[in-house]
Amino acid sequence: MPEGELSRGKALFRLPAETAYHRIEGTATAGGDGASLPAGGFFIVPFAETTDAPAVRIAEERHEVLPVAFEASAPLPAAAPDAEFEAAQREAYHAAFSAVHARLADGELQKAVLSRRKRLRLGAGVSAEELFLRACTENPDCYVALWHTPQTGCWLTATPELLLGRDDADGSWHTMALAGTMARSVPNAPASLHDWSGKNRAEQAVVSDYISQRLRLFATDIRQGEALTFGVGNICHLRTDFSFALPDPSPNGVLRALHALHPTPAVCGHPTDLARRLILSLETTPRRYYSGFSGYAGNHAPAAFYVSLRCMNLRADEAVLYAGGGLMADSAEEDEWSETERKMQPMLRLFNLS
Repeated sequence: MPEGELSRGKALFRLPAETAYHRIEGTATAGGDGASLPAGGFFIVPFAETTDAPAVRIAEERHEVLPVAFEASAPLPAAAPDAEFEAAQREAYHAAFSAVHARLADGELQKAVLSRRKRLRLGAGVSAEELFLRACTENPDCYVALWHTPQTGCWLTATPELLLGRDDADGSWHTMALAGTMARSVPNAPASLHDWSGKNRAEQAVVSDYISQRLRLFATDIRQGEALTFGVGNICHLRTDFSFALPDPSPNGVLRALHALHPTPAVCGHPTDLARRLILSLETTPRRYYSGFSGYAGNHAPAAFYVSLRCMNLRADEAVLYAGGGLMADSAEEDEWSETERKMQPMLRLFNLS
């Protein structure tokens, strides 16, 4: 679709810990790298913008706030993993891991994030909106969003990673460094940095240092918290929170802040440009909206944008799930592959496949 061409779009989103969700319908405009935030709405930005994955804004011509109501006993949609596709992904991941790890071992890269996909064959009767409501119920501490436009297709995400958000109570702005991953043992999730491996602590430090440096480009009164363990479903992460003032809170000021932060080393790597070039050359298919970001700016909820993780692209007869993990010099391939499996569990649970 040519840049600036108009169509109709729909987005549903639920902020963490909220019991109601927002439903937006309106004109969807693509193109221009999200070059302006003209009057608010819902925004969808890919990992790397292309003609097949443009940045899109859905105007809020209709905005409803509705309770999250989902009957847990409702029939689950039929789905089955595509074993042939999985085998091809494993082979491609091995080749990409070897190439990236060589760059890490010789010190050219400090960190790189490698992603992969899983494809599910879907039976008839899958409702994207029912999957959204199920995701809200099963992921109470995550931002959950579903969007559909002719330019993007239909995507669902349940992600814990805030890229940029405003606290309407005091006007402060927030972001986070979220990196390092460990299987969560319930009820005894790890409680301190000493429970984490050196690889995970180093990975978190790379992301925190990057965000601290980038914030200095556009923010003032920057405050950085201590790294803490943050549990989400079956896994936990290391999380460092940042709060700050945004001298230019205009739509274009918010846009500049978003693009100054994204992509962080949590979804790309470090140094950023080299890691991004490697990702685009080695991953077998484009990420599209996986590890991009989406969010809302308008009058009906606090401005909030989240990184599109734990996500899937829903099509008529299949769902394509995405997940990735941060590679460091001491990463082991089987461990990293297993991490992507764990990260796909929230989406698989929606089909009773975890």
